[in-house]
Amino acid sequence: MMHSNPCKTILLICILFCVTCFSQRKYTVKAWEGIAIRKSPSFSAEQVGKLTYNYKFEVKEEAVGKKDIFIENDTKIKGNWVLIETLKIRGYVFDGFTKRDYDINYNDHYYFFGKVKSFKNFSYHRKEPMEIDDKLIFNTRGQITEAFYFYKNKWELDESYAYDENHKLMIKKSDDNTEKYTYTKNTITQLNIRNNTPSRRYIEKYDNKGNKISFESYDFTKDKVDLKSIYKFNSANKCTKKAHYFNGRKSGIILKFKYKKDSILMKKQIIAGKLKRILGERKIKKVDEYKLDKYIEYEEALTLKNSIQRITKRKFNKNDELIEEDIYEDANLAPNLEKSNQRTIKFYKNGKLFNELVYTNVELQGEEIIGQTIREENHYKQNYTRFVRMDVPISTSEYFYDYQGRILKSTHQYANTNQKEITEYKYTFDTYGNWIKKESFRNGKLYKTELQEFEYY
Repeated sequence: MMHSNPCKTILLICILFCVTCFSQRKYTVKAWEGIAIRKSPSFSAEQVGKLTYNYKFEVKEEAVGKKDIFIENDTKIKGNWVLIETLKIRGYVFDGFTKRDYDINYNDHYYFFGKVKSFKNFSYHRKEPMEIDDKLIFNTRGQITEAFYFYKNKWELDESYAYDENHKLMIKKSDDNTEKYTYTKNTITQLNIRNNTPSRRYIEKYDNKGNKISFESYDFTKDKVDLKSIYKFNSANKCTKKAHYFNGRKSGIILKFKYKKDSILMKKQIIAGKLKRILGERKIKKVDEYKLDKYIEYEEALTLKNSIQRITKRKFNKNDELIEEDIYEDANLAPNLEKSNQRTIKFYKNGKLFNELVYTNVELQGEEIIGQTIREENHYKQNYTRFVRMDVPISTSEYFYDYQGRILKSTHQYANTNQKEITEYKYTFDTYGNWIKKESFRNGKLYKTELQEFEYY
């Protein structure tokens, strides 16, 4: 069930309602080794070219051809053969090895393909009653206009949205709260009305590059500005200063950021009245053919001077590719670095994470580790993760995904038992590529079914 949040920022709402064109399918190649362009729509057809990892391309809807299945990691990768044509090449690629751009992203929770007019979702566990969750209504540009939740056997309106002729959000209503938006050059104003009475006004201003340069919050109940923030940016659009002033005071909290070459954060400082403290500092040095990057973050609480919160050490090769990351976190470390509650070491190859070690109860003497307990050892491959917990009892979990990020299979096993729990997920898709049925099988037995119902323009 969805509930409204009257404190959502203007910027977030603007992001949620961005729209895209529905006339073409947009893809990004996600197979690390790239994907073959074939003369005909078959895995056995002659290869006439290749698309590299992260290559982006578009095809028209009529270029989407027959369905096919590729077996990878003992799981089925489903997709379609799509025709691509350029001045230099014409051929077919299997879109199961790509990630397709969604046409609709609602609240970073629901992602859809195509010109969706309405959406409903349901789920049920074997003998349990069906659960009816959400209903969403969209306009022809993919913007949400109404959101419902199911309560006492009927749909109840949760949120409604109205837009102007330029497709900008003008009014959002939820329960007893209404948000009204007005737009002028580089300025967005949000007025919150609760129980027919103005309660708060937000004003955000942006520069010509889209950077937010100021924010103001006005509280009608107190008849004053209770927060005003000023932001400054450098030529690389990195924030160099954040100043926050409360309840009309001339003094406030100021955060300053210092960069190397306008992009690499080297120091973060907080100023509150006469108090000045460093919140973060970075040191970079070269050792042999490697570049070592060390960033220390300090606790922000003004009473915890020089108390270290997190240390991140990174190692880069001569091509400036990250190969190792060593993180001490959740620490509340003393200044002399005696203990850390958790240490995570990550290993990368060709820019991709492939191994991870997690330790607890880390004891240090200066830079030297004199004691630690391993808790996890995790492995990563294309569309696959394996987590091994070293707690008692030791457990191993595996997760298999398709290139769109949908889970296909998971396994779980404790070392002290011979039993292995295997969960497999079966999807049924409509012609637009949205799944309309998701079945979950645990050790071969159906235990959960989820349904999505779509209506299209």
